[in-house]
Amino acid sequence: MRYIYRAALLLPLTLFFVVALDYSLSLKLFIGYQLYDIKRILELGVLLWLALFMLISFSERRIWLQTWHLLAYKARGILLIILGLGVLSALLAAVPKMALLEVLLYFLLACFAIFIAAQRIVMGRFGDKVLLTVVMLAIVIYEAIFFRNYLFAVINHAQSFNFYPGFVHPRFLAQFLTWTLLLSSLPILLVSRQKRALRFGINSITYVVSGLWWAIAILNGAKGMLLGLLLAAIFGVVVWRGAIKNRLLVQLQVIAIGAILYVVLFVLLIPSSGFTPMDGSVTTRWPLWYEAIRLILAHPLLGVGPMHFAYHINSYAAHPHDSLLLIASEWGIPVLLLVLSLIVWGAKAWLHKFNRNDTNVISKVLAISLVAAAGHSLVSGILVMPLSQIMLALTIGWMVGVYYADQSLPEVIPRCLGKELLLMLFMALAMAGIIVGIVPAIFSLHFSAIQWFMQHPSHGFILNPRFWSQGWIGP
Repeated sequence: MRYIYRAALLLPLTLFFVVALDYSLSLKLFIGYQLYDIKRILELGVLLWLALFMLISFSERRIWLQTWHLLAYKARGILLIILGLGVLSALLAAVPKMALLEVLLYFLLACFAIFIAAQRIVMGRFGDKVLLTVVMLAIVIYEAIFFRNYLFAVINHAQSFNFYPGFVHPRFLAQFLTWTLLLSSLPILLVSRQKRALRFGINSITYVVSGLWWAIAILNGAKGMLLGLLLAAIFGVVVWRGAIKNRLLVQLQVIAIGAILYVVLFVLLIPSSGFTPMDGSVTTRWPLWYEAIRLILAHPLLGVGPMHFAYHINSYAAHPHDSLLLIASEWGIPVLLLVLSLIVWGAKAWLHKFNRNDTNVISKVLAISLVAAAGHSLVSGILVMPLSQIMLALTIGWMVGVYYADQSLPEVIPRCLGKELLLMLFMALAMAGIIVGIVPAIFSLHFSAIQWFMQHPSHGFILNPRFWSQGWIGP
């Protein structure tokens, strides 16, 4: 009972998933908005709530700072340098307002990750159950929407069926699948010591939910998702070998169930119902990567500015569909090197602590899921899509919380006043910057998109999502 308050603090995150993944509810609450824009608005709502909560809650602000001080000095230094270089790059960009908006968004996402870590540290293993429940709830909500539409289409012999409801493109759903596929079977591994009846019930439900999730993933078939999962599998087997034997067996069982469900639902039944999937287009990557390299060579130190790949309009997309090229082209090569050094340092520390002899199942699943998303990000826009950004912050925050779970929060109160005031200042500035950046744009998104298309008739009426569904910020 003592952690009920802590669990309640994750209610905004839960509501985010409920509304973001239930497209019918989204369209009722946000009349006239694109589904992509709704997810962005919801993401901003969660992050602005966090900033406001940090400003008004003395105790949570202290816990946040204590968690921040758990991070190694090197990690904190790198993060602050990245923030500083990002601000400098934004100020020198062609549209500083939009560039700063991107920097502030990532700043609040980092703050949200530390907030998640703090809750996991304070709640202990119960925090794992709470966070996993939130993720599983998100999966179940989307599956319910998906198969409700599926049954309706089959019963009514519909001529077409949207295989990615709630998303404007199948690749956007694939990103969420990449983040959650490996987590979806985690309850099976966490109840091995529970009573037989409880274990049977949880395992049965999990096999069904995870199996259906894999069936949807097989149906989606996005190449980036397959690449990420392949790299994650190789990583897990090479690094932990026999230590993940049970995990691997459970995962193979779930995949087998998913494959069977796919054949039954999407091979045997679909032809008899007479409808075909509504597919999305595929964007060529090579021209985008070439454009990113051109921008890197032209602006190697500070990049063209955060979000400013979308300033240099091309015929394909408003971001390069590669996380490394995105960072290097928009933030500069020094920031990319700092990010890579942070990744290498974090990976070494993680693998040193959670080695083959460690029995912590969650540590391995979270790491493998992050590797899958990282691999996927090399050919997609995981770093810029609102739902994926929330999953990124959630996963990293969860991992930080698990890593420092056996450590007590440091006592920082005697030397905390200055840093606390600085944190409050940053939070207030971030809130103000986000609000100024999206208002009044948020109330005229549809009109702004039409205006942009009228000014660029040769571009065609094709949305290129970046911050908003019409992502171009260039002249």
